[in-house]
Amino acid sequence: MPVSDFVKVAMGRDVKMKVTQIDTYTVSSFGLDRSGAIVNSKFPPFIQKLRENKVL
Repeated sequence: MPVSDFVKVAMGRDVKMKVTQIDTYTVSSFGLDRSGAIVNSKFPPFIQKLRENKVL
């Protein structure tokens, strides 16, 4: 996934992300409409680092 698409997803209102492993999977919900999601607090510093490193 291109970084620009990742940022669009990260800034979504209600995002569902499924991570599949060999024999199991997990589903996370995050986004602007999911105020309690821990993932939400992780995106702003990550995106800032991408900008600092000129990835965005």
